[in-house]
Amino acid sequence: MPAVGNRLFRITSHPGPESRPGAWDLKVHCDDETGADWAGADEISVDGTADDLPLPHIYDGDSDTGENTDLSARLGFAWYSEHLSSFATMRGAVPNAQAGLGLPVPYDEDVLDLLCAKVDHVQDRLDLRLLLENPAVFTPVPDCEFTEPAFLNELCRRTGCGVLLDLHNLYTNVRTNGVDSAAYLAELELAYVVEIHLAGGSELGGFYTDSHADVTPSEVWRLAYEHLPAMSALRSVIFEFHESSVDRIGVSVIVEELERIHELVAPVAASR
Repeated sequence: MPAVGNRLFRITSHPGPESRPGAWDLKVHCDDETGADWAGADEISVDGTADDLPLPHIYDGDSDTGENTDLSARLGFAWYSEHLSSFATMRGAVPNAQAGLGLPVPYDEDVLDLLCAKVDHVQDRLDLRLLLENPAVFTPVPDCEFTEPAFLNELCRRTGCGVLLDLHNLYTNVRTNGVDSAAYLAELELAYVVEIHLAGGSELGGFYTDSHADVTPSEVWRLAYEHLPAMSALRSVIFEFHESSVDRIGVSVIVEELERIHELVAPVAASR
């Protein structure tokens, strides 16, 4: 049965209610800012409610792979994940300066060859499968050789990596860029999907953003209910929210989101 969980940004460990063992997930994001903040997360993964769940790790491309390998040995990661985006820019004398948000990459053969080599290196060095997440895009690259789902399909085919399908990111691109979600999901090879993200967003400067600041929109739920049965490799469904939005969303509402995810995955799990 796919695991059900939540992802609190900047809070790297969060045990679930004792009445619902296995109802919460644990994500670890290792970077310079949070590396010392997750002390005790290994204890939670062993003794808390997260021990029954596959434990993913968000791969930080700027982190040393040796550090990530050490974390994997301690916590027993099931896979690593990263956005299919660029977060670094060349900014004058500052090499690889952070852009502040994920930037789109061109979906062409040159970038595909480059990414395949990088994915192979990461998976070989960490000895774990890498999942790549479809991004929320606000400045699409024009005239690409591949559509995004075709690019993901080929990347998975060549490297053996998987897909982290963020349905809210897809919904954001529907609203912002006019993406056809039905065509997107018809083209994406759903057997490559290992993890799903659900979330809610907000308006900012005339754009709908993937802010993780609200409950999951009804259209995102519809996409999940319609397409999840075809995701034969699915192992995790995550509701994402930012910790700054907890009071506005409400803890009881967050629990309701997780309960609804249980309802989403139950019939699929029973049929397998």
